[in-house]
Amino acid sequence: MALTKVTYAMIEGAVVNVLDYIPPAEHASIQAGTSTYDCTAGVQAAVDALKSNPVTISGTTCYLGGTVYFPKGLYNITHSTLDVSNVLDLTFVGDGSRGYHSYYIAPTRIVVDGTGSISTSYGIKLLANKSRNFSMRNMSLEYSNSFAGSLIYTTAPGLT
Repeated sequence: MALTKVTYAMIEGAVVNVLDYIPPAEHASIQAGTSTYDCTAGVQAAVDALKSNPVTISGTTCYLGGTVYFPKGLYNITHSTLDVSNVLDLTFVGDGSRGYHSYYIAPTRIVVDGTGSISTSYGIKLLANKSRNFSMRNMSLEYSNSFAGSLIYTTAPGLT
């Protein structure tokens, strides 16, 4: 009997937990908000796990996305490496944002780190006709003191 490995892309409407793509040894410090681990590869892998149903838009192959869940914690990403520009209808959902109080630390945070130029550095990359309807809920997107650039680089319609 042959076995087939089930992936999130095979399950319509599945929510991907980003911690499934980050080494378990890092989970405690991420969830405690003290992590220095670079989560970029794990976040990108979680997004890639959702890719299903290829569609062609303006000659470019794109994929229908879904939801990536970020449990409470601190997720560090390296600047100019997280590219979700070929995923449609992608949502990042966390366990809470800081709302309107800048002094309050959000329960779920993505922090962009690294040094780069203001004109070329970004946290998350979205491009027109390659990514539509990207949203983030119940989390904050922040930058470290050393980061110089845009948190979100986009020319895409439907950014919320």
